[in-house]
Amino acid sequence: MRSSFVLAFVSIILSSSSLTLGGCGGSEPATAYVQNAFMNAPFTLVRVSYRGVTFDQPITKGTQSSSQQVPAGAAPAYALAATAWDPASGTPAPTPIVLALKAPVEAIAGTTVPVVFSEPSHTGKCAGMPKADYDAIATTWFPGQVVQDYDTIQCPR
Repeated sequence: MRSSFVLAFVSIILSSSSLTLGGCGGSEPATAYVQNAFMNAPFTLVRVSYRGVTFDQPITKGTQSSSQQVPAGAAPAYALAATAWDPASGTPAPTPIVLALKAPVEAIAGTTVPVVFSEPSHTGKCAGMPKADYDAIATTWFPGQVVQDYDTIQCPR
């Protein structure tokens, strides 16, 4: 009788821990989508990296990506943006520049979060991003991707 009690207790503990752990660090994933909310800058977001997930379909001004599952938690988002490029034109994208959100975006388990790139939310060379940060983002989050050299970017006056 004692062994069946212990076995039942262990079974309850194991089943409840698998329900709470879910194989994903204690929480279910969140869902995120990327929104290109630039009003004046002619940016197409070519690739976005957020919470280890890559959004790699072009996102033109005023549109958003499809949703993807992301791990829950807060993190910054980084993007490669092509200036004055329309993917529907059939021409290749110009060499992209690096952008980053100024503040981390919180993905809460079981919810959908927008990752919004806009004039007030982003930083890049023309918004004060230092060269060291630009280069670090390019090599860390977009390895192997050709990006426009920081020193050749022409900022509007």
